[in-house]
This record gives sequence, C-alpha cells and structure tokens, in this order.
Amino acid sequence: MVSAAARAVGMSRKSAYALLERAGPDSSFARAWRAAQSQGEAVADGTAIARAIHGVEEPYFYRGLQRGTRRVYNDRLLIAALNAANRRAGGKLFRRGGKP
Repeated sequence: MVSAAARAVGMSRKSAYALLERAGPDSSFARAWRAAQSQGEAVADGTAIARAIHGVEEPYFYRGLQRGTRRVYNDRLLIAALNAANRRAGGKLFRRGGKP
C-alpha cells in the first residue's frame, strides 16, 4: 500500500516513511497518511467480505479442457476480514462469547 502510493508520487517507500517521520505525528501529512491507511483498510475489508459472501468464479477442467466454471466461497476469508475490522474497531464490533 505504501509502496504503491510512494511510487505514484515518484518516491521510494523509504523516502515516504522518512518524510512521515520528519513531519511529526501531529502534522497534516501524518493525519492524511492515517486517513489514507484507514480508507485502504476499509476497501480491503469490503472487497474480502464481498468475495467471501458472493464467491469467486473459478474455471474447472476435465482432460485438459475447460468444461465450465464454479463459484467458490471462502469462509476463512470472511472470518479473517471480520476479525481484522473488529481489531481496528478496538473489539467493539464483536466480542467473544456472542455478547455485544
């Protein structure tokens, strides 16, 4: 994520982190950095949850020829995405034992 953003503005990942360090934690750059990270995490969570719920089309083959596709669902992906979102929310989304 950081590498792609740094590349987009013509700098290295190392330079981006150095700039963040020089700017300081209360700078507008640091606030924008955190906002971009949060937005990226939300997009990643949403994508993972959508893929887990709606599945992904995968081709299947028989005797070397593609014979069709099947929709594959991934419960572990959904659980991982929900757990990651819960950790970022400070455990407020889901609590162990089923109690809110």
